[in-house]
Amino acid sequence: MNRAEVDADDLELLIKRTTGDTIEERLRHNAYYNILPAWYPWQDAESDPAESQK
Repeated sequence: MNRAEVDADDLELLIKRTTGDTIEERLRHNAYYNILPAWYPWQDAESDPAESQK
């Protein structure tokens, strides 16, 4: 399938999760475990993460 064959009815948009008590419950697995930790580059003197996604 190329771009010319894609119809709007073929697309599925992700809906933001607004329920859940924790950030982990509100984010998708990939966002919580892969993307969000990459946004926290701050490290302590031993090169260990100084912050977490929580």
